[in-house]
Amino acid sequence: MLVVKKAKPAIYKLNEVTLKFRQSSEAEDARLRFFIDHCNIYDNDNDLIVDWHLNQNTYYAAWLLMDTSGVIDDDGNALNVRKNDLRGKVAIIKALKEADPKFSPWFESHIEPAEKKIAEVAAPGELVGAETVQPVQGQ
Repeated sequence: MLVVKKAKPAIYKLNEVTLKFRQSSEAEDARLRFFIDHCNIYDNDNDLIVDWHLNQNTYYAAWLLMDTSGVIDDDGNALNVRKNDLRGKVAIIKALKEADPKFSPWFESHIEPAEKKIAEVAAPGELVGAETVQPVQGQ
């Protein structure tokens, strides 16, 4: 039997708005950079390239954005994030950053490597030092 584990999305809530993000990884970052390079080479979209260089975390958040609930457009209709291109998703993230200053620190902690999170969680004194462990006797 083949068992495939799917990473659970990271969920950010602000009042009635719920945003779901794919898990961050080196592969996701590489895909976004490939997409930006493609836009630069084939579409010659200089505005997108400049905006990406100025707002890389915003673009990465937009790239990882999977689903929205409670987000409405200018006409009062529910916004379907899957029908938006990258620029539309960036507009959602920029609006969220303006509405909630807690989003940026949350997202930056979401994209940190697991090794860094583990190192920050372990406070001094919680780990067992080698000097406190009894030596093991041979058999």
